[in-house]
Amino acid sequence: SIPVVNNGTITGTVYASKDTLYVATNHWWWWPEIGQSDATYLHAFDLRDPDRAPYLGSGTVDGTVRDQYAMDEFGGALRVATHVTTRVADGTTWGTLQGANQISVLTRSPGALHLVGKTNDYGADEQTFGTRFVGPRGFVITARQVDPLFTFDLSDPAHPTKVGELAMPGFIAYLHPIDDTHLLGVGREPGASSMMQLKIALLDVTDLADPKAQAVQLVGEGWSYSDALWDPKAFTWLPAQKMLAIPFADYGTQNFVSDLRLFQVDPAGGTIQSKGSLSMADVYQTWSGEGWSYAWSPWIRRGILADSTEGQFVYAISDAGVRSAKVASLPA
Repeated sequence: SIPVVNNGTITGTVYASKDTLYVATNHWWWWPEIGQSDATYLHAFDLRDPDRAPYLGSGTVDGTVRDQYAMDEFGGALRVATHVTTRVADGTTWGTLQGANQISVLTRSPGALHLVGKTNDYGADEQTFGTRFVGPRGFVITARQVDPLFTFDLSDPAHPTKVGELAMPGFIAYLHPIDDTHLLGVGREPGASSMMQLKIALLDVTDLADPKAQAVQLVGEGWSYSDALWDPKAFTWLPAQKMLAIPFADYGTQNFVSDLRLFQVDPAGGTIQSKGSLSMADVYQTWSGEGWSYAWSPWIRRGILADSTEGQFVYAISDAGVRSAKVASLPA
């Protein structure tokens, strides 16, 4: 069972490696006081026995964990990316909040997770968004007004080190490694109309000291959005075809638009190209009654890409049903 910790909470963010389950729970303060800082309790469980998951040990890191991608196990060490908020004195009763970000590294001994190293603070007063660990490397996106990508060398657990930084406008909420040297990100960015548009970014991280944005594509005409910003299950990547599918919604046009958008991503050429969209707009329905009317259009939530002997197919899944089409026949 999960041990009860002194903050009174049980569940939080869950991450599992091949052999170990980790549960992260945030510390909770009863009331604000100067000097308080965020903390996360980590608990490890052994998954090697199919009939039970015995408790292995616990530890603590500064800050809070955003999601399961902020934790990763490699070479026997657990790496954890956190956002740290500290309440500092400013002459008022409650003080003011200052933020920073860290990566902490822990190793396991009987009954405990020991902090063996952590990075210096980075991204002052910015929130952690997208995080990915790839072998001995780490990548973290933070954002406030600009969107820095930080790269880390984590090969020495005792000395995790920030190596490079790339500043971009807007933010990236989800990062996905598509090969050994490239990340694909989905986020949002202010467009020409000063409204937030959906953003797809191809990032070259071949050189940790000099990460580059190879290609950035803004999607939509106004206030654009995708479930892939917060739900990784809405991000569909087909590596063999280098094809991306994400659900899309746009409120900036005269009528609400929701469809599935497809993109061809070429890391070698550094390009992102639209491959069309699959809509269910014809399922749009309107109800009318005495003195009122109500309009509804299905919101695309998921996409599936599949290959067959007849070609490549895409499936759009919405609350109105499922629609399929050949990728080659999709409208631009």
